[in-house]
Amino acid sequence: SDGYIWPYSELGKGTTFKIFLPSVEQTSGTTPFQQLTRELQVGCETVLVAEDDRMVRKLLIRSLEIRGYHVLAAGNPREALRLSAEHDSPIDLVLTDLVMPGGSGTDLATKVADARPEVQKLFISGYAHRGVLNGGRLDEELEFLGKPFTASQLARRVRDILDKRAVGKLAEPSTASR
Repeated sequence: SDGYIWPYSELGKGTTFKIFLPSVEQTSGTTPFQQLTRELQVGCETVLVAEDDRMVRKLLIRSLEIRGYHVLAAGNPREALRLSAEHDSPIDLVLTDLVMPGGSGTDLATKVADARPEVQKLFISGYAHRGVLNGGRLDEELEFLGKPFTASQLARRVRDILDKRAVGKLAEPSTASR
């Protein structure tokens, strides 16, 4: 970062380290924590994962947990709804496959959002993005990630969605100022 460290030591008195960093002229509009989480793609939020393929589900869980997220995982929509109903704390994101035995991901996300209006949604599918959209299964403005994807792509998309919500909350006027 074009800074430097200046150590100074005196016998019997101790050591002092002075750290000099360059000043920044322009602010990014995000807090240092938000910037760090965006760069590292980490978080502490709770994600409800609904994926019927066991291997894909394990990959999703591992990819999210290794980045600090708390994951509730289900193999079908009914199990995901049960987990959502039993979970006492907030659920920040529903990450669901679009097509699963026993129900659709869109129906699942809608039901979770009915009980938890603040929840964000990310849909995944092995079907081509255009085909899913043109088939009427997913609205253009909803978040979608096509399979296959890398753990980094997943982490980036999850972080972007959660950060959009956080920025939206910061932009809302507080009730105390009204």
